[in-house]
Amino acid sequence: MAWKDVRAAVRDLLAGVEITEPQLIAIRHVFEFPPAAIEPGDVPCFVMMPPARNQDWAPNYWRTRTYEMRIMCLVRDEQAGPAANIVDAFAEAVMDVLIPARTPNGSRASLRAT
Repeated sequence: MAWKDVRAAVRDLLAGVEITEPQLIAIRHVFEFPPAAIEPGDVPCFVMMPPARNQDWAPNYWRTRTYEMRIMCLVRDEQAGPAANIVDAFAEAVMDVLIPARTPNGSRASLRAT
C-alpha cells in the first residue's frame, strides 16, 4: 500500500469531521499538503504534514511499513482559550473518526495521539 492511498483515505475521513461543543463547527477544508497560504474562508481546516516513514523486517521476512502522520488543526477565534477548546474538540472528533478506520488493504489502522 502506497502512502498516497493512505493519505487519500485519511483525507476522506477528515473531510466529514464536525464538532457540536463548544460550538457547532464543521471542517471546511482538508489540505493534503501544507499550502503556501490559507484563506480565512478555509478555516477551520486540517493540514496534513508529510509523514515520517519507518519500515521493519521481521525474522520471517514479513515487512511492516509505518507512517507517522501529523495533522494540524487551524481554527480562528479572537481569544486563545476558546480557540484551544475548539482545537481540543476537533482532536477528540478526529480520534473518534480514525479509531474504527481500516487501512485500504482492510487491516486495522493504528492511532496514537500526541
